[in-house]
Amino acid sequence: MFISFATRSVAAFACSVVLATSVNAAIVDTYSVGAGDKSSTIQIDFENGNGYLINYSWSASAQSSWDAMLAV
Repeated sequence: MFISFATRSVAAFACSVVLATSVNAAIVDTYSVGAGDKSSTIQIDFENGNGYLINYSWSASAQSSWDAMLAV
C-alpha cells in the first residue's frame, strides 16, 4: 500500500494539533439523571477547563448510548 507524502504530512499535522490542544479539566459539578438498577457515568470536559460528571441510571434491558444522551 502506497501512502503519499501529502497524506503523511496531513496525518502528522493532525497528530501535533491534537497533542498541542489538549487541556486539563477539573470536575465542577456532578448531576444524577434517571432511575434504575443499572448506572453509568458520563464525563463532559469543556475547553475552559470545566468538567461535569453525569451519573445516568436506567432499568430497561435494551438501552443505548443515544438513550442516555436524550435523557441528559
